[in-house]
Amino acid sequence: MKLLASVLAILTVLITSASVLLSVIFDGMVGEEVLQEMPYRDCTLRLYRGGGGATTSYWLVVREECEYFDAFQMREVHLSRYRAYEGVMSLSREGLLTLEIGPYGDLPAQSPSVELQN
Repeated sequence: MKLLASVLAILTVLITSASVLLSVIFDGMVGEEVLQEMPYRDCTLRLYRGGGGATTSYWLVVREECEYFDAFQMREVHLSRYRAYEGVMSLSREGLLTLEIGPYGDLPAQSPSVELQN
């Protein structure tokens, strides 16, 4: 019985060590980076570029992010495009959010827009 407990303890330590090592090695390889941000109402509009590694394309996403009481964050996606690398967002006085997306591979430039609720 002691032998089985020792083997299980060693396996637990090995599995935990391997998962920590892998998370350190691969940290930052998959994720998003902020390309642009601008204030909107009591929140912030942020344009992110994301990538999932060698087997996926890049994407762009515009989120409205609001923080309440320094503890709770609300996020709402307004625009997103898969297979997109470069982009610039703009917001008109009338509340029209536009994302100027550069060409990507065989895809031409795009300018999707959405009207934000005031």
